[in-house]
Amino acid sequence: MEEKPTRGLGGRLALWAFYACCCYFLVSLARYLMSASSDESDTGSNVYFTFHSLIHGAAGALFKYSGPGLVAVTLGMIAWYTRPRGR
Repeated sequence: MEEKPTRGLGGRLALWAFYACCCYFLVSLARYLMSASSDESDTGSNVYFTFHSLIHGAAGALFKYSGPGLVAVTLGMIAWYTRPRGR
């Protein structure tokens, strides 16, 4: 019976680190966008959600989370390189 190729210990660690980094990135990005859309003005009333606030929030999130995104891409490349291969 032919054995199924398995991922080594380093590959499993890289894959789980990639999963954790992606989850952290998505949760923090969602929290940032929710907090950016619920800002209040000086009078205390809620600012209406507009296209401008959406673009402003997305641009801020892009610049704020580009570092963790780059880490996630690097971990993904390591996990891809250490994937199990058929022999």
